[in-house]
This record gives sequence, C-alpha cells and structure tokens, in this order.
Amino acid sequence: MPMHGETDLLALVDLAYDAAGELDRWRAVLEALATRLGCKIVGLNMQDMRGGRATVQAQFGADPYLDLTTRYERYYAARNIFLSARPDLTFSGAIRNGEAIVPDREAVRTEYFNDFLRPLGVLHAIGMVPFRTGSLLALLSLMRPIGAPSFVDADFRLLARFMPHLQRALAIHRRLEAVDLARVAASEALDCMAFGVVILDANGRVLFHNEHTRALLKQADGLLLLRDGLSAANAREAATLRRLVAEACATGAGEAAHAGGVIEITRPSGRRPLSLLVAPFRPREFALAPERPTAVVFIGDPERKLEGIGDVLRRLHGLTPAEAAVATLLVEGRRMEDVAELLGISLLTARTHVKRVLAKVDVHSQAELIRVLLSGPAGVRTPRGG
Repeated sequence: MPMHGETDLLALVDLAYDAAGELDRWRAVLEALATRLGCKIVGLNMQDMRGGRATVQAQFGADPYLDLTTRYERYYAARNIFLSARPDLTFSGAIRNGEAIVPDREAVRTEYFNDFLRPLGVLHAIGMVPFRTGSLLALLSLMRPIGAPSFVDADFRLLARFMPHLQRALAIHRRLEAVDLARVAASEALDCMAFGVVILDANGRVLFHNEHTRALLKQADGLLLLRDGLSAANAREAATLRRLVAEACATGAGEAAHAGGVIEITRPSGRRPLSLLVAPFRPREFALAPERPTAVVFIGDPERKLEGIGDVLRRLHGLTPAEAAVATLLVEGRRMEDVAELLGISLLTARTHVKRVLAKVDVHSQAELIRVLLSGPAGVRTPRGG
C-alpha cells in the first residue's frame, strides 16, 4: 500500500498556490499528482452537467497525437459514464471513486471506455470536484493505466487533505481570472472609442493608452510620448501640457486640488490641432498596486475618419447609403460644400439628403443632428473583425 507523508502533501500545496496566479502552472500540479498517485493521465476540466459540454483547462500525460482535449470537449464529455451514473456525487468537495461508481465489468462494455479510455490506455479513475456552481463544476480527473491496481485508502486520505487547498487555489485563480477578463474587456472597450485615452501614474508616466492614441503617437505629428510622459513638438505647448499633467497627477494623488484643464496641440503637418482634456483620477486609497493611476487624458482628433459609422447609421436610423454617407461627413466636421464635392453630387442634392436625415433622426438642426449622432453608438468605432 502506498504511503503519503507530509512532504508529499506540502509539495502539492505549494504547487497549487503557485498555480493560483497563472493557468500555465496547473500542469505542474497535475504532473505532481500523477507521480505521487501512479496515474498516467491527470486533467482539469470545467464541465456543464446540464448540457454535457466541457472545457479542458489543463492536462498531463496524454499523447498529443490522440487529441484528448478536442475529442473530450466535442463528444465524450456528454458520455462520461462516471458522471452520468451518479450525478448526485458532483457536489463541491466531492472525491469520487470511479471504480465504485461504475464497476470494471460494466465500464468495459461502454462506448466511453472502448472508444475513448482504452485508446488512452487508462481505466481506474478518481474524480475530484473542487467546486460546483449550478450545473457547472470543476472536475480534476486522475486516471491510472489499464492493469494498474485500484486506488486505496491512503490515496483518498491524501486527496482529502489536499482538497481544501485545491479549492482555495482555484478560488484565487478564478478571482484573478475575473479581474483579468474585466481588464481586457475594459481595454478593448476603450480601443473602440472615437477618441484617445491615456492613463498616467503619479509621475506622469503612461500606464495605459488606447489604440487611437497609439496611432496618433506613431504619427509623431505634434503629440509625443517621451520616456517621462506625454509632450508636444511645440515647446510652449509642451510646457503647458506638462503643467496640466503635473497638477492633475498631484490632485489624483491627494496632494492638491486642481481640476485639470484643456489644451490644443498644433500639428507640424498643417492638419487641425488635437484637443486634449487633462483630468485628475483618484484611485482607491491604500491600494497595494505599485503603479497607481492618478490622471487621465482624453484626446480629440478633428481629422479622424469614423470607420464603420455609415453602417451603424443605416441600421440605427434607417438611412439610405447616400444619406449615411452625407451624415458621416457631417459628423467628421465637413462643410456642406465639401460634402457635395467629396460625394460628387450637387449642393442641392446634399441638402436634400440632410433634410431627410434630420427627419429620420427626429431633430431640427444640423448642429443637433451631429450632437445626437456623436452621443449614440455611432460615436464608437466598430472593432476589427466585429
């Protein structure tokens, strides 16, 4: 009978808490479990008991040529005999003995064994359920080779002592993953904005800038990003921008009471100047993060073309392609004469299109039309591939 001491348990616990902060490290946990319990394959899945769907989060020991992940997720998850035979044993904290749930004599007659487990060379299994929420559960499966002895009490005792640490490590991992997903979603949402967004730390250094800002900085046309923060090609404007940033950062750090300010950055190319709004950003006090945001800069570019706005306007307000083209150019700040020239139509035709757009959007002036269009979904850039 195998004996598992404190050293085995502590090694598993250390690996689990290391993996809490990084998905890639779960494979090391699975490998350690396989080594200590004589398993050929160990996998960590998210399983939907209602729909029979699964997502393999991490695995160790499977031959990559057998494509375990795809085959299980697409077909065999719904045919897992050890789950379907006793769904009542899938509560949080459960440790399931597959051999006790489905005896070998029954298991070897199933499609699940003959077409899935047998090619993998495994049979006896333990299933650990660290948590279950509704029909969704986490399932850690430990599978021994065909012909290997059954799991014994010492194996279950080790796993029972390991279970609370596994649950805690996965709970930490889920929280961190949720934060990361929210951060990614927020970043992608800011990339859809029709204006630039820059977040600065207490020293004025850039912590984040969205896609539109990156495009502007790449042009190096008036607005610059230096090692110590945002600047401008014009010396006077650079000094003003640095003062506004310093004041906003001081306010965000709780050391002053400045409201921020606005500034125009001229462009050597001759294009219309950029409009910048600098404002303080007050983070949560006593935050542990070493880099705390203290100011935000919004950048407006009057020369920017709003990609995809025509399609949005057509769907949102029922505009014809011609009306959407006129409305798009108006939102970009074009004069009626420019609209007619760019579209190759007469000024009278352009004005007729505008009247129809006003009626469909239910506004009474061109200025009100632009305000309504920019304040709605049309003011958001359509994501690439969306």
